[in-house]
Amino acid sequence: MKRQSGFGLIEVFISFLLVAGTAGVLLQLHKVYLEYSRDGGYREVALRLAESKIDEIRSTDSLSAFNSLPNGGNEQKVIDNMTFELDWTISPVGSLMEKEVDVEVSWAVDAALQTFSLSSRVVPQLQIIEGPVGNIGNGGGGTAGGAGPQVQYTPGSIPDIVAVVTDPDTGVKQETTKPAPDVQNNDEDVVVSFDSIIYDGSNNRLIQSDTRTVYCSCDYQNGLQSTRRPARPYSLPNGIYWFEGLTEEKEWGDSDNPDCTVCCNDHFDVGSSSLFEDNFNQFNKGHGHTTDGSSPASAGQEYLESCRMLRIDGFFRVIPDWNLVALNVFPPSYLTDADNVQLYQEYIKEIVQEYVDEQKAGPPEVDYQPVSYRDWLVNNGDETDLDAFDSLTELFIAFYQLAARAIYVDLMPQSLLDAIDFNDANWLTKVPFNEVNVTLLANWEVKDSDKTYLEVTNEPVETTVDRGKNLFGTYSRGYVSTLQESSAVNPQPKVYASMTRYNSGLTGQEPLSPFDAGSVFETSLTLSVSSGSPTTTFISGKLECLTRQGQGSTPVACKSQDFNNTIATPTNGSCTIRKDSDPATAFYECTVSANQAITITFTHNQANSDFVFNPSSVNFSSDQVNTNTNIPCVMQINKNITNFGTYSCQP
Repeated sequence: MKRQSGFGLIEVFISFLLVAGTAGVLLQLHKVYLEYSRDGGYREVALRLAESKIDEIRSTDSLSAFNSLPNGGNEQKVIDNMTFELDWTISPVGSLMEKEVDVEVSWAVDAALQTFSLSSRVVPQLQIIEGPVGNIGNGGGGTAGGAGPQVQYTPGSIPDIVAVVTDPDTGVKQETTKPAPDVQNNDEDVVVSFDSIIYDGSNNRLIQSDTRTVYCSCDYQNGLQSTRRPARPYSLPNGIYWFEGLTEEKEWGDSDNPDCTVCCNDHFDVGSSSLFEDNFNQFNKGHGHTTDGSSPASAGQEYLESCRMLRIDGFFRVIPDWNLVALNVFPPSYLTDADNVQLYQEYIKEIVQEYVDEQKAGPPEVDYQPVSYRDWLVNNGDETDLDAFDSLTELFIAFYQLAARAIYVDLMPQSLLDAIDFNDANWLTKVPFNEVNVTLLANWEVKDSDKTYLEVTNEPVETTVDRGKNLFGTYSRGYVSTLQESSAVNPQPKVYASMTRYNSGLTGQEPLSPFDAGSVFETSLTLSVSSGSPTTTFISGKLECLTRQGQGSTPVACKSQDFNNTIATPTNGSCTIRKDSDPATAFYECTVSANQAITITFTHNQANSDFVFNPSSVNFSSDQVNTNTNIPCVMQINKNITNFGTYSCQP
C-alpha cells in the first residue's frame, strides 16, 4: 500500500482549535481597545466641558460681577447621546482677586458611574476701563482701579489736606480731597460729601472714592423685602476696592428724598445673624432704629437713620459704618508747617497700625481711644517739636480758627486682616482708613468755668437750600474768641471738640440711638491767653464765587474746585485759601505781622483764567489786623457774566 503525505484530521482539528482560540483572544482585545477608545472620547469631552466651565467663570468682565459669583452650581449637557452632569464649586482665596474653581463631570457607562475632576485658580478678565483710572464694575463713576489711560491729579495743599504715603517704594499716597465736606440740607435730611484719592508718585490718580454720609428721616415699612447687605471690601494693589453687597430678604425703610432712599432701604442687619458680612456695625449687630434718638421704632413709624455710602458701579451703595479711632484738635496754623505735617503723618500711620493690631488680637474694645497727638509728641518728638505745638496754644486777645481732624479705621473681616503684613512696606495700602478734616462737623464747646476767657463758635450745620434765591451760605465752628488774660489761672481754659464715633458724627447731627449717644469721642486743647501785643496775628475774610453755566452769561454758584487756583498774597506774612461748608464760599486766612497795616492782593493762578476779583486787593489798618474785625468780603467772579463788575459780597 502506497503511503499518503499531508495533514490528518487530528492535525486539522488541532489547527482549527488554535485559530479559534487566537481569534477569540484577538476579538476580546479589540473589544477592550474599542472600550478604551470610547471611554477616552468621553473623558476628552468631560475635559473640554470642565475647561469651558472654568473659562466661562474666568471671562467675567467686571470685578463686581466676579466677586458676586455664586458659591457653585450644576448643569446637564447631552453630547452624542451621552448625558454629562457638571457640578462646580467656587471659593475665594487669599488674594481676594482670585478664586478657586473645582469642576466635576460625571456620566454613566453600562450602569457604572464615571467621573472627571479639574481644578484651577482664576482671576477676572477685566475690561480696559477697569484700570487705575477706569471704573470698577459695569457702570460709570465710583471706585476706580486697573489699567486705563493715566489721569493727572493735582494734590491738595497743607494745612487743609494731609496726604499719607501708603507705599514708600512707589510713592503712592492717599488724601481727602475736600478739607470741609459739602453739606446739603433737604428738610431734616443732611448729606455730607467728600472724595478720597489715591495717587502715585507721578500724581497719576489710581483710585477715587466718592463718599457720602447721610442723615435721614425714614419711613419704617411692613414685611420683608430683598435689599442689600453691606458692600464688601477687597484688598488689591494700591488700595481697597469695594463691591456692592449681596441681596437678602430683610426689613426695610423708605424715603421720598432720593439722597436717602437707598440708605433707608438697605441699612438693616440680616435678622439675628452674627456674621460679619450681615451687619453694618460689628459693635452693634442687629441694630434697631429709633423715632427720636431713644424710642424704638416699628413698622409704620418714622425713624432716624444715618449711612456711610460709596459710589460703586455708578450708584451709591451702603457700606459698613464709619469707625472713629482718633480725634485731635490743633492750634491755629500748626499744620501750615511742613515739619509739623510730617510728624502728624507719622502719628496717623502709628495709630492705624495700632488699631489693626487690636483687631488682629481679637475684637477691639468698643470705647477704644488711642493716645492724643500732643501726648504722642511727648514720647515721639523732641523738645523742639513739643515747643512748636505748645507755643501756638499761647494766644493773645484776638480771634483764631482751630482745626479738628479725625482718623477712621474700618473694622475688617478676617480675610482682610490676614492680608496685612507689617513687614511689607506697602501694608498701609491694605487698610481701609481715612484721615478727615472735621472742623465743621465736630461739636465745639467751652465749659462754663472757662467762658470768662474763651468763646468758640458751634453754629448749626446749615448751607444754602435754594441756590436760585441765595447763592451763598456758610456756618462757623471752632472759631475761638479770646476774651481776657488767663495766664495767672490754674488750670488753663480748654476748648473741647466731640463727635459720635459712627455715621452721625460725620453729619454734625444728634446721635441716632442710645448706643450712638454712648459712643462719643471728646478731645480738648488747652489754651492760655496773654495780654500785650503779639508779633504776629491771624486774620480771616470771606470769599464768594460766581461762575457761568456752559457758555451762557447767567451767574451760577461756583463749585469747590473753582478755588483751587485762587491765591491771596499779603504784603507781609502768608495766606491760604480754606474751602468751607458751601461750595461757593471759601475763606482767605492769613498770618501776618501785628501792629502793621497790610494789603492783600487776589489772583487766579491759571493760564487764561476767566476769573477776576472784586475788589482785586484789600487794605487793612493796623487796628483791623490786631483785632481781626471788619474784614472785607471779596467776590471771585467769571468775567463773562453780564455786568460782572457790579457784583459784590458782604462780610
